[in-house]
Amino acid sequence: MIERSLTTHQSAIPTWELLATREDPATMAGSEGKTPSIKIINGALDEYNGNIVLNGIVAPESLVHLQYADYQREMLSPAKISALEEAHRNGRVPNIELGMRGQRCIEREGIFYLQDDVFVVDGQQRTIAALRVMEKDSSVRPHIGVTVHFDTTEEWERDRFKKLNLGQSKLSSNVTARNLRHDLPVMALLYKLSSDRTFVMKDRICWNQTMAKGELISAVTFLKVIGMLHSHMGPGKGTDVTDLANGLQKIMDNIGKAAFTANVRAYFDTVDRAFGVQQVAYKNGANHLKSTFSLTLAKIFSEHEVFWKGDLLTVDETSLRKLASFPTTDPHVANLASSAGKAGEILFVMIVDHINSGRRSRRLQRRNWVDEVTVDPSAVFASEED
Repeated sequence: MIERSLTTHQSAIPTWELLATREDPATMAGSEGKTPSIKIINGALDEYNGNIVLNGIVAPESLVHLQYADYQREMLSPAKISALEEAHRNGRVPNIELGMRGQRCIEREGIFYLQDDVFVVDGQQRTIAALRVMEKDSSVRPHIGVTVHFDTTEEWERDRFKKLNLGQSKLSSNVTARNLRHDLPVMALLYKLSSDRTFVMKDRICWNQTMAKGELISAVTFLKVIGMLHSHMGPGKGTDVTDLANGLQKIMDNIGKAAFTANVRAYFDTVDRAFGVQQVAYKNGANHLKSTFSLTLAKIFSEHEVFWKGDLLTVDETSLRKLASFPTTDPHVANLASSAGKAGEILFVMIVDHINSGRRSRRLQRRNWVDEVTVDPSAVFASEED
């Protein structure tokens, strides 16, 4: 084998070498001796945006050695994976993109062997389906075209993954929110908190493509509720998940990490004490956890000074008892909790009036800068979308 250099490309392209060796490249380990090399058949080097890429076909036996980072979405439903399996049996599927975290590559007789760790940037589901097809029938050899990017980092791959999936409805905003934890401290904090055993919502928040058993609210709803709770302190009412996350970061910067975390805990502790969270098995029966109800309650807390001591959310026992007696299972309330449009405004008035009923002192008074809500109870509501 002859040692080759890619210096024939434009000078702006970083140069690197295809390393020569007398060892069998198919059995050589990758970086730090962890994984076998990835074999690319019919490979050809090309230039893409000023960088060298490798186009070709990934050898079926190499699919099992591809790696996945946590910026990927979780597996599709069995039905969708089965459809991809059938596509593999009947012909080709769209190309996938890989990122090799290094530059070590060997070429022998038109076959390229990638020596460093190789991650799937786009095409995880197609790869998994191919592996399942081969597991069921070893005679099937899936034909998967690839584009390999060299010298990548997880940050670069995550950004590439986001761009490739931009505008595709298949990528849930929950996954986008989850990946933002690498960029924003507030998102890292909230993601970690959601798996904290002392947090009432532990394992109840969906950060994935689809909601799993036991998960009660989406990550997007989680962020929106926290933003609404703090909306009197900063930009907490964003609708785009990235804008919302950046707004939460500004709020946390303003009040501090400790106060911000305490408020998130206090809100969901209050919901648990008033209506119950830990015993809820299915989200459909929990009206108090539906998006419209949750956002309305967070808005009530935000817009009434009585619930705050400085920057800290504090719900007094009298208000908590009144809140706990609010009829969340009433059919009218259930309809409002599952609706959009003016539903939240009607719920707002109903909950505030319920808390104020029978009170002569410490009645809820909205902040001076907040306009009073006026609603038409006969309004027709659109269906809620979490």
